[in-house]
Amino acid sequence: MTRPALGVDGASSRRPLVSVILTSYNYAQFIEQAIASVLAQTYEHMELIIVDDGSSDGSPAVIEKAVKDASIPVEILLQANAGQGSALNAGYAKTSGEVICLLDSDDYWYAEKVAHVVAFVELFPDGALYQHEMETGKGPKRAGM
Repeated sequence: MTRPALGVDGASSRRPLVSVILTSYNYAQFIEQAIASVLAQTYEHMELIIVDDGSSDGSPAVIEKAVKDASIPVEILLQANAGQGSALNAGYAKTSGEVICLLDSDDYWYAEKVAHVVAFVELFPDGALYQHEMETGKGPKRAGM
């Protein structure tokens, strides 16, 4: 899939669309918080693609309820269990954003996460894969992917 460039020398006079792929398998107890953290982003030019990988714990109903009043486009994909790689590929196939962010259903983001990612991508437009420090809640920040 070819994605449009962010702009000349990475400078963008517009806000790039960010596609968020959230995958889940039997994480009904966590996924509502993960979804809420995406919907609470200060950067609003996003789409959310949620892929449920054959959950049997009621996750699809939790997902439907959590996105009911979403202010951004949301697509929910329900597939038979095929593993996280398959779920990520299915989600990626539905993206239309210039920037793609991945979120596991048992994690959540601070409200400024996507805004920081977009600013970093625009500052360093020649990159292909970006990572940032993650806060573990146990001691200092450490590198994460």
